[in-house]
Amino acid sequence: MTVAAFPHDEERRLASLRKLEILDTPPEERFDRITRVASELFGVPMALISLVDADRQWFKSRLGLEHNETPRDISFCAHAILGSDVFYVPDTLSDPRFSDSPLVTEDKIRFYAGCPIAGPDDQMIGTLCIMDRYPHDLSDVDKQLLKDLGAWAHAEMTSFHLLRSEIVQNRNLLREKEEEFFRFLDGLPVGVFVVDADGNPHYANRTAEQLLGKGISEKTAPGELSEVYKVYVAGTDREYPVRRLPVVRALGGMSNEAEDLEIHRPDGIMAVQVWATPIYDQHGRITHGIAAFQDITNRKRTEKRLAAQYAVSLAIAESKNLDEASPRILQAIGESMGLSVGAMWLVDSAEGTIHCRDFWHPPDQTLPDFESLTRRFVFPPGIGLPGRIWSRGEPAWVSNIVEDDNFPRTPAALKDGLHAAFGFPIRFQNQVIGVIEFFSKQIHEPDRELLAILNSLGMQIGQFIGRRQIEELLEDTRERYRQLTESIE
Repeated sequence: MTVAAFPHDEERRLASLRKLEILDTPPEERFDRITRVASELFGVPMALISLVDADRQWFKSRLGLEHNETPRDISFCAHAILGSDVFYVPDTLSDPRFSDSPLVTEDKIRFYAGCPIAGPDDQMIGTLCIMDRYPHDLSDVDKQLLKDLGAWAHAEMTSFHLLRSEIVQNRNLLREKEEEFFRFLDGLPVGVFVVDADGNPHYANRTAEQLLGKGISEKTAPGELSEVYKVYVAGTDREYPVRRLPVVRALGGMSNEAEDLEIHRPDGIMAVQVWATPIYDQHGRITHGIAAFQDITNRKRTEKRLAAQYAVSLAIAESKNLDEASPRILQAIGESMGLSVGAMWLVDSAEGTIHCRDFWHPPDQTLPDFESLTRRFVFPPGIGLPGRIWSRGEPAWVSNIVEDDNFPRTPAALKDGLHAAFGFPIRFQNQVIGVIEFFSKQIHEPDRELLAILNSLGMQIGQFIGRRQIEELLEDTRERYRQLTESIE
């Protein structure tokens, strides 16, 4: 086999890898989540986050492979880090560079694709890679998806490193020169929030004020942090328990992180990731708790979009007919996006109306008024959200249904606590044959990228429905023909 050459800047590359302080650390869910998504998305049994060390490649996350490291000289990833684009081998047995590699002859790897991952100094330190025991081809769309997942892995590695470095490097400065350090924090691009030893808000930098929508209030008691700053458990309307806030837990001497928090702002919901650590004085006593946090809304949206795409494709693949597929599709999208209500509407061409085919809501939520009204409603073209999407043939988003003058179900929706709504058409052969709509109990600003993805899913769902309708029509025709021939005989 061909051993990969060393990058021309190998020493700098290894230094960049060492900065992360991640080699030989235990597995972490935030990385394992990425390899699970990669495996499911590409339909392969093996996915790795690989870091190429001086003489080995070590796996921070591995799925489908027993080894936690392999020699560098037989590594596919050692080839991948020589460039910045996706490196892939459709069939390893047909490639003289790898055909006699132990990974091929012993581990039976027949397909490899890896996206290089850059370290803190933009040196390629490893890859996010997928492998299979069967040959594969890789389309341009597949390559871009792998790059997106690689960017996710890069963000997880480098953002944690940068924030951790800032906190560790400046801990001594915090002890000696608090005010000077706070002035430094004020220029950081991440939010910084500090509480005193009693849990009272003490300091917030400019980024924190921008993200939270407010600064420090002297009237805020320790037990009111979640209420005042609108901190909620992700995907719910429940205030985040104050005792579980990372900055409060730091007062107990614990360095910790969390990403199950949301800030509910007037202009929408922001998902945040928080790291917190205690601040000690020269005698080892905890004087403050400090938290650094950043907006991860876009990353969360990407995760949800990928999850929705996969879940819908799986629901369609495993369903025999619309009766099976419809509730599964609504549940797949609703649960992956953290929504409160979903409904599928089908067009009745003969009557020129659209009616509700299926209705979904999470098991722990009841919406009796809105569900009853939705199941009974029949919309003509242009009326209500389903009629509007049907007539226009394009997705629609309503940030707050109260402000929409074409929403007949508003009273029932508000009674059940619904606010934002969006929907997309189901298409078959360039015709809208149905509509899928969803609702949330929060006000959400439009997510154009999500609508574009759902619009694409609408065509996929339409193909499934259309094919099943044609199959049912053919079966009905055959049955009628059989009955006719039997009656003639």
